Amino acid sequence: MRSLLLFVTLATVGACGPGATTEVRAPVTNQPPVEARPARPRLTLDGALAMMPEDTEMVFELDVARLRQSVLWERIEPWLRAQGGETLAEVTRLCAFDPIASLDTVLVGAKGIGMGQLDATLFVRGFDQRASTRCLELASAAARERGETKSLVVDGDYLELREGTAASLGLTFVDEHTALLLSHGGNMVDRATLAEAAARRAGEGLTRSAPFKALLARVDTRATTWLAMNGRSPIFASMPYAVRAVRLELHTGADPARALVGALVIEVGDAANAQSLAQMFTMAIDTLKGGPYDDLTRALTVTDEGGDVVVDLRLDLAQLERLAGFLGPVIP
Repeated sequence: MRSLLLFVTLATVGACGPGATTEVRAPVTNQPPVEARPARPRLTLDGALAMMPEDTEMVFELDVARLRQSVLWERIEPWLRAQGGETLAEVTRLCAFDPIASLDTVLVGAKGIGMGQLDATLFVRGFDQRASTRCLELASAAARERGETKSLVVDGDYLELREGTAASLGLTFVDEHTALLLSHGGNMVDRATLAEAAARRAGEGLTRSAPFKALLARVDTRATTWLAMNGRSPIFASMPYAVRAVRLELHTGADPARALVGALVIEVGDAANAQSLAQMFTMAIDTLKGGPYDDLTRALTVTDEGGDVVVDLRLDLAQLERLAGFLGPVIP
């Protein structure tokens, strides 16, 4: 998660959103008028799924706008700003806007999980296209003044950052506030591949997968963060039982006593195997009871429901802070 949020901050170094100050100038007679384009429809979840490969293994979304309204935000925001560092400070100075305050949602599709060759489809929503383009132009100009060979190429909805003659980042806006980025094996894809993905519509890409669509229908996509993963992912190879799918929903709110509430569901499909797996999880949690993390273990409840293993969780603010302190050193 830390790497993802850093990537979003750095890759979109350039997004001036609502609240940015804009200098208003009189028309210039020898310049063509600004092209007036009709507003494009907001990208839907199905529209985004169509742009993901049909063999995508996992879809994950973080609703930053919803998270911003929760009791957790005042703890998370300082950490995000620290990760942004000088890059975030430069964007704020050049573009007179705050990327962290403008970020709306991050949606990710991934495949090759656990194989060392991760492919990702990333949608970043919340940054106005025209203002983002202007901000990237300003950032490139500032870099050239420092002696760097950075430039920006703009062709319609496509933006490409270059180091000399080599492309360092390419993205395309699929609506007026949503940018699409693709990576293959950790490297950004070429423009043609990006254009091919952006051109797909409902009935193509991941929307062709009936099992995955059925899985998503069992997920509350209104949650602050949610995840859906099918059983084809190699990451499940070491599980003692065959896994059909995994889904996760986490909800945040303003009540410190219910800072994070949600459920992790492992769909096994076989009732006996689900019961056995639930017992394994319960035994593992029980070993931690009575120790320094006793309060965290009591926030988890494991049950088996038919062919599913369900881990319900309810964490208050104090428990979350303890968990963050425990996980912080091990999260890359």
